[in-house]
Amino acid sequence: MVTSVSIFGITDVHALSCSGDLFESIAAEEPRTQFSPYDTIYLRVLCQDLTEGSHTTQVDWIHSRLGLMRTDERIMDTSNQQDLMFYFWLKLHKRGPLSAMLSGSDFKEQLLGEWEVRCYVDDVSALIIVFSVSNLTG
Repeated sequence: MVTSVSIFGITDVHALSCSGDLFESIAAEEPRTQFSPYDTIYLRVLCQDLTEGSHTTQVDWIHSRLGLMRTDERIMDTSNQQDLMFYFWLKLHKRGPLSAMLSGSDFKEQLLGEWEVRCYVDDVSALIIVFSVSNLTG
């Protein structure tokens, strides 16, 4: 992704270089794209050579059928050009005890399926990861 800023006719072009993966915990080392409805899903993003100043990061968690389910935003400051690693997470919601008893299931079936997480830095798309949530194990 490339961003450009023009001040007094001089254009400063800066390539935004971010990578990321999804994990089952902050301590996990192996990325995953398959999760169960009982998991908390951690997104780890590394952006390299961010310019000095304040940067707004936004993450959208999108279900393929239900659309946007959650948006998180964080403002981070860098004192010089540097790499920046940050985490966001999504905890899938369990049913309450009465709802679980009535439905025979302790998770919300509509949360199963394909998902997409989109990360933006300063309103520029930095990362898109597709993952799935399934009640099948193994």
